[in-house]
Amino acid sequence: MSYYALMPLDDVDVKPGTDSADVGWFDVDTLPTLAFDHEKIISVARDRLTAKMDYSTVGLMFMPEEFTLSEVQSLYETVSGGSRDKRNFRKWLLGLGIVEETGEKKAEGAHRPAMLYRLKDKADVMIIR
Repeated sequence: MSYYALMPLDDVDVKPGTDSADVGWFDVDTLPTLAFDHEKIISVARDRLTAKMDYSTVGLMFMPEEFTLSEVQSLYETVSGGSRDKRNFRKWLLGLGIVEETGEKKAEGAHRPAMLYRLKDKADVMIIR
């Protein structure tokens, strides 16, 4: 039996147990060889999280206080392992009515500064749509 949980990275203390020599954080697409059926367990957890993010706003719980729409899209793409159409993703997210512009912009690199957003109400994050 296995479970998965979503929690802030800072709340997780990763250390070896009695049956492991070494532990650490790895990109889910480049995991080292895992014991037993742990690869299958991680695959199922990723599939379930991807599905949940397709019909809910749970992905927003991973975002900082202020974020760009590109950052949210990048998170969704990282979890699912696939790309999403930029225009449709933004239309979906803004159409939910749970994020608002902060009036500030974030400048990174040579690109035009991106508008910063925030959640209107943190209680909206778990609403299943």
